[in-house]
Amino acid sequence: MKKNIRILPVIFFTLLIACGSSEIESRPPPNEDESLAPPSFILSSDFPSDIVIPDIKGMDSTAFIVSTSSPAGVIAVDINADTMKVSSKFQGLISPNGSGIPSKLLISSQDDAFLTTSNSLIRFSPKTGRVHSRTNLLSDVEIGKDHRNSDGTSSDEKITPNFPSGIARIGDRIFVAMSNYINTTNPAVAAPGIVRAFDIKSGGSMIDAGIIVTSAFNPTGLSVRNGEELIITNSGVINIINAESVPATDSVIDIADPETMEITGSIPLGQVAASFHAAAVTIDGSLAFVGSSAFGEVYEIDLINISVLRGKNNPLMITDESDYMTDVKLSQDNSHIFIASFEKSAVYPVDISDIANPEVKDPIVVGYSSEVTTENPTGANTGAGPIAVRPGTRGIDYEGPDLFILTGYPGTLVAVYSDAPAKRYLPNEQSGDSESFDPPPPPEGNDGDSCQGFAQAVRSVKYGYDAGFGQDKFPDIVLGPPQGNGALAGGLDVLSLGKNGSITLDLGNCHAVDGPGADFIIFENAFYIGGDENAPFAELASVEVSADGINFKAFPCDTSAYPYDGCAGSMPVYSNSKNGISPFDPDLAGGNAFDLSEIGVARARYIKIKDRKSTGSKPVAGFDLDAISVVNGEIQN
Repeated sequence: MKKNIRILPVIFFTLLIACGSSEIESRPPPNEDESLAPPSFILSSDFPSDIVIPDIKGMDSTAFIVSTSSPAGVIAVDINADTMKVSSKFQGLISPNGSGIPSKLLISSQDDAFLTTSNSLIRFSPKTGRVHSRTNLLSDVEIGKDHRNSDGTSSDEKITPNFPSGIARIGDRIFVAMSNYINTTNPAVAAPGIVRAFDIKSGGSMIDAGIIVTSAFNPTGLSVRNGEELIITNSGVINIINAESVPATDSVIDIADPETMEITGSIPLGQVAASFHAAAVTIDGSLAFVGSSAFGEVYEIDLINISVLRGKNNPLMITDESDYMTDVKLSQDNSHIFIASFEKSAVYPVDISDIANPEVKDPIVVGYSSEVTTENPTGANTGAGPIAVRPGTRGIDYEGPDLFILTGYPGTLVAVYSDAPAKRYLPNEQSGDSESFDPPPPPEGNDGDSCQGFAQAVRSVKYGYDAGFGQDKFPDIVLGPPQGNGALAGGLDVLSLGKNGSITLDLGNCHAVDGPGADFIIFENAFYIGGDENAPFAELASVEVSADGINFKAFPCDTSAYPYDGCAGSMPVYSNSKNGISPFDPDLAGGNAFDLSEIGVARARYIKIKDRKSTGSKPVAGFDLDAISVVNGEIQN
């Protein structure tokens, strides 16, 4: 089924499906001829709604992700770690019971942050996860007389607001946009939009400070100009017709005074269905950029002269069809804007150094677009969602990727280099819940608690470029014993991971443990070219192990020269189910043997194999996994 969320913020938050594990690999920007799978952290729920990398000392190496479920709240992710993982420094937030679906996040310090949900504003400590206070955003408010609903009917003087969305802070006041839909189905109707304000008090409390009634309907994104003015994006009422967003009323940018709570200027954009995320405002406060939730367009606004530079009649064209521009962010030096397209599952860098002649560059694709292809037969799009630009300058303040993208389906944090040549990153995930895996009994013939066996399940797989071979027999093809063809030919009972692909296998209840000699063997389909034992046809992979599936430790892998110490994929496989050679005998079985004592690990249930930029063409590129055997095992029920 094609997934389409170009509708309302609340619907975006409720499309939820569980998925798998997480990992990232730090690396320099790719060369022009390289195709890399993205460093990524896979979330446990789809359609994450926000991401913040704070420009705050001590927090600028942490990405805070708003997860809509499993668990709902804020997940703090260490983006500096060699393997991206949940932060050990910040606890994030588990949403309190009854607090609704998380939406937008604002972080002020290590001990003070604000999260909007479908019914609440939560003030909490990102460091400890402790909730300071919680305010009901759906309490009735007086908006006064002479207001009208979007269908022209008179509005009540007192309304019950709904659909909290954008959040912003100016001084000691927090602002929250409320969309106030009366009916979300076609024809949609909205009450007058408002922005609620709360004064921040010591001790963690928040006090209601009144409302701003906006000049147009469906206020969503909130931005701050020069620390003094509130920029309100009124997206307008939007109907969903044939699974596409169709604007019914005008979008308008309001400028408000945070002290007087008055609108000081309004900039009409027309029926463009302005995107639900905050407008991107330049450092000097002169310009703002906002995307569309219906068209592949971005609009440029002059905040000084209160006018539209690029609007409905002359937009900055990103894609030439119906689309949802989910987010717009500025680079740290304001030389580029980055625009996320949900339908194309891509982020488009735009060079605005010459503002009169912006240059739309090739997209960074982070999954599958919404079209049926051979690679994507269902037409379901991955969907590029909210994005974050890492604070500071790469090479001076930090190393590694600078642009972080949340995808919708599956929910994933993808890290990329914004200035790298355009690549197509395919987070092609197949995963299972290893925690609920019920392993079969260990192989017969065990001595007491010891065991020897094979991988029992696949926890996750990420196919790299030019993968494909063996997928029709997946996952059984990588479970069970090896099917080697000896020194002169590679076996065909394998799964090709593709260039930079990876796979994590679950050993079930026969864990590999540190015992005498080699503890487990990884079998690929290497062979000796012309029978020369010094010239193997090797497709190398690095190997990591974990006892809990979260914390992995890698074997050092030397890819510089044969014998490629610590790597998998360099030794022929002799054992198969017909020749009687034991797959548990490191001296006879072939493959690459690994000793846990070399990396100081006592026990491993999970083994992760990551292709090391191997060569090859579709569909057999990259490391070709045959099997894993546990030589020294111990039963864990």
